[in-house]
Formats: sequence, structure tokens, C-alpha cells
Amino acid sequence: MDHTQDWQLFCNLMRGELEGAKLDKVEDNYLYVNKKVPLRFGLSSRGDFRKTNAAGRGYQPIIHHLKKAEISQKGQKIKIILFFEKGGSRTFLYRFLEE
Repeated sequence: MDHTQDWQLFCNLMRGELEGAKLDKVEDNYLYVNKKVPLRFGLSSRGDFRKTNAAGRGYQPIIHHLKKAEISQKGQKIKIILFFEKGGSRTFLYRFLEE
């Protein structure tokens, strides 16, 4: 299965979400940022990568059909690797602006 369209949409949505946001932390495989309100991004138990409030409430899936996600941070850079149910993986890189 080709994930190209889903992946491009994911990248565009994530860039839009993260633009102007302040990196809070990466913890327990979740990305926490602050964009006027605290937000959390990560894999749900339903196999979608979603945006919620910092407490994990709310539901805004960004991409579906995932087996696994790995989120890591080095300084102001984050790396999100998504592993698809049907095989294959993609990597999303983003650098937050220094304060």
C-alpha cells in the first residue's frame, strides 16, 4: 500500500501545528508543545497519530493505520518515525525555533 498521500497530508498538518509552537518536551513517546494552549501529539491505542490537549483529552487524528510511532528529541529538533500496519515506515523531522 502506498502511504504517499497520507504521509504528505500528515507532514503538512504537523508543520502547520508546530509552526509558532514552543517545544515543551518529549516524554513517554509523546510530543508536548505549547501554542497558546498545551498540546500533545502521539499514537493512540486505536492506531492513529493524534493531537489532544496536554492531558490526552480531545480527539483529532492526523494519520491512521499505524502499528507504532517513535518520538525523540535532540535539543530543539524532534524526530517522529511512524510504522504502518501494512509495513514500511516514514520519518518526520522538525526543528523548533530557538527562543
